[in-house]
Amino acid sequence: MSEDLARLEAESMAEEAVRADIAMEVQAQKEFNQHHQEELLSEKAKREQVEAQIEGVRAQLENLISEREEEKSSILKDQATIDAEKKLLYALRNEVDAQLQALSTLQVEVATEKERLENLRAFREEELELIANFKAELEVERNALSLVRYPSSVKTYTLKIQESQASQMMLQNFDLCITFLQGWQTPTIY
Repeated sequence: MSEDLARLEAESMAEEAVRADIAMEVQAQKEFNQHHQEELLSEKAKREQVEAQIEGVRAQLENLISEREEEKSSILKDQATIDAEKKLLYALRNEVDAQLQALSTLQVEVATEKERLENLRAFREEELELIANFKAELEVERNALSLVRYPSSVKTYTLKIQESQASQMMLQNFDLCITFLQGWQTPTIY
């Protein structure tokens, strides 16, 4: 009996030891599970934090991409405006060059026309001077013929010429005509 008792005791102690081991294992498992759960929660929190950061970075990146697209669109619009202005300036430059060319041609034409008009004016002045000289000579000759017909008016006409201060050439022509006509016979008037 004592052997049975001892065996029972031993079995009881062994069972207790097994129970204690199981309890320790359960406790260790609980602790492990708790620790694992804490680590999982920590990892989950870290993952959520990282995901939130990634989402923030993604949102910032999308904002940057959107801003870059807007800047690119604005730059393209500005470039198109600049290109249009360049074309306009090029066209204006061509037009100004054409106008300058036309102006240069016109200036040459004006200079040529001015020179031609100056030549015509000089020619006209010469012609007028010749006409004035011819008129003066004709007047002298007319008066000389008048004096030949009417000799009494020689003195009057001489005084007239002196009073009107006629040119020296006129007087010389008049003297020559008088000298010539004095040698000429007065025609008989019937």
